[in-house]
Order: sequence, then structure tokens, then C-alpha cells
Amino acid sequence: MARMVLMDALRMSCWGLMIGRPVAYGGQTVRSSLIADLPLESAFPIALGAVTMIAIALLAAYVPAHRAARVDPMEALRYE
Repeated sequence: MARMVLMDALRMSCWGLMIGRPVAYGGQTVRSSLIADLPLESAFPIALGAVTMIAIALLAAYVPAHRAARVDPMEALRYE
């Protein structure tokens, strides 16, 4: 159960990165005009942000998934 939730969170994060990465690279000229000392080929901050975003998404999904996996399904059904 928890693995399924974590895989869904990972899948959504990867989709967000696949959509956001071209937008980030496309906005490099705008960023370089706003921040004077930013080089155009600064892929390290984008990669670091991507790894951080995936780690935070997995941590945010793990906590409720772990709590839900400990509940007995019959007890949860009887509650409602």
C-alpha cells in the first residue's frame, strides 16, 4: 500500500520535472537579464532543485502512506 502511494508521488514528480525542465531552460535568457552574474549554462541549480523536489515529494508522501498502511482495513471500513 505504501509503496503504491510512493510510486504515484514519484510519478507525479517526474511528470512535473519533465514539463518544468524545458520551461526552465527556455527562461534562461530572461533569468540572465534579471540577474547579471548568472551564466546561461547553469544546469547545476536546476539539477539540484530537481533532486530536492523529488526528495521532498517522496518524504511528503511517505508520512501519510506509512500511517495509512498501519491501519487495519476492516477497522477503517467500520469507522465509516
